[in-house]
Amino acid sequence: MIMVCLIELKKPEVILNCNKFMDKVDRTDQFLYWIYVLFFTQIIKMVVESFFLRIEVFSLNIYILYKTDCKHNNSKPWLR
Repeated sequence: MIMVCLIELKKPEVILNCNKFMDKVDRTDQFLYWIYVLFFTQIIKMVVESFFLRIEVFSLNIYILYKTDCKHNNSKPWLR
């Protein structure tokens, strides 16, 4: 037969204070996490969109320069 002996231990005061105010810390951490997620995901999205927009504009500018150069030199363009 197994004897079970229960010993009551008191928590230290530091632990009690920590548990008492932990809810506010958790809420603050959650809030900061959502700010981080929303803010940085939007920044990453804007950077990626800006990158591809610039690639598109650069390629269009190169094509326009190529066409004008062909007109000035009286040569046939490779692209039609």
